[in-house]
Amino acid sequence: MIWRGKRGQRRLAALIALLAALMLLAACGGGGATATLDPVTTTTATTTAAPGGAATTSTTTSSASVVTSATTAPDSTTTTTTAATAATATTTTAAGSTTTTVAQPTTTTATSTASESPRVAASPAATPIIGSAERYAIIPEQSTATYHVNETFVGQGLSTATGSTSAISGDIFINKSKPSASTIGTITVDISTLTSDRSQRDDAIRGNWLESKKYPTATFVAKRLEGLPDTPYTDGQPLTFKIIGDLTVRTVTKEVTFDATGKIVGDLFTGTAHTTFNMTDFGFDPPSIFGVLKAENGVILDLAIQAKHTP
Repeated sequence: MIWRGKRGQRRLAALIALLAALMLLAACGGGGATATLDPVTTTTATTTAAPGGAATTSTTTSSASVVTSATTAPDSTTTTTTAATAATATTTTAAGSTTTTVAQPTTTTATSTASESPRVAASPAATPIIGSAERYAIIPEQSTATYHVNETFVGQGLSTATGSTSAISGDIFINKSKPSASTIGTITVDISTLTSDRSQRDDAIRGNWLESKKYPTATFVAKRLEGLPDTPYTDGQPLTFKIIGDLTVRTVTKEVTFDATGKIVGDLFTGTAHTTFNMTDFGFDPPSIFGVLKAENGVILDLAIQAKHTP
């Protein structure tokens, strides 16, 4: 009877463990979960005291599978704790007297974390390149930068002073496949070489007002072109557009807008650009010579450009 009782206890313990595993598998089955079954060892020790006073001890070891971990959805952590089958020791000290001691059940805890695979960001689509820009270099001897300023001479009334120079350089990059993708390089003008019809005026401008002896270079850096077409350019087609950029005179830089025209015939680009500004915008006052001559603040600046296609 003792043997049968111990065998029944072992069977009951194994059955409980199996039912726990099946219940956990059923609970995780809907989410694509995985379960790990770990063997748990159950030890049964039996000590029997013989009539002659000698005691014999027998130990029986059995095992049952216990669910120790389960993993569910990505980026989640599941901790499963299952009580293992308790080890039972039975000691018989005399005929008909049995003492049963149940050890504290062991607990198995397993934690499993599944990390989601890193996501790779989609690369942005590359911007298609339409055609290529061709370089046109400004021809100084065929180009001019000209200023126009209204002034008043005593006894002569209002007149317009005009001074110009051909000391101008820079490059234009024209995309014939898509003119709106064209650009303009830095344009440089040597304003110390501006010459009008009066040397007295020119000397006063170079030495006192514009101080072009000290600051001989004016530069224009285009930031964008507006109004050019997206369709391919046809040779001889006239273009009308705007050039927005930074004009630097002396030590002051201001944004200005040129109204421009241009066309290409063969390998030659010809164009014009026109803008206005005030002298005081760039930190100097209008010329005034001993009350004999007084200039207005406003300046008109015109560029006439010829540029040749350069490989």
